[in-house]
Amino acid sequence: MGGLFIARYLNLLYQFVIEHIAFIDQAAGAQVLTVNDANDFLGRFAHRRPSQKLLTELHNIVANEAGVTECRKMDILEYCLDISAACVVHYPYGIRERIRHDEKKYLLKLFAEFNISPQKKPSSFKPLASSYGLVDE
Repeated sequence: MGGLFIARYLNLLYQFVIEHIAFIDQAAGAQVLTVNDANDFLGRFAHRRPSQKLLTELHNIVANEAGVTECRKMDILEYCLDISAACVVHYPYGIRERIRHDEKKYLLKLFAEFNISPQKKPSSFKPLASSYGLVDE
């Protein structure tokens, strides 16, 4: 069963990376990142946990970026929630143990930093990756 969870996690992570590349390329008005860049990123981060220092630096880049729209922030957080839910450490898990406590704490910190309420609905938008034909709808 572990392989199924890993496959779901990797699929979600890959989908997010491809969509984020489309977002960056659209914002830049040119192709900045390639699918090879996505694969390199996933090779470094998907199969082993990066150092806390690197995670903190990446977090600070995203949290302090003034040009991120509310819709994009919500999209990032929704992916974080989906990925966390897909990364079950053990099975069966308790009624409130699907997402680890430290991950829940971190996700709540992101919600606060992004000034987003889970009840707040972003305006409707079409994911960028689907605009590029990169994902199935």
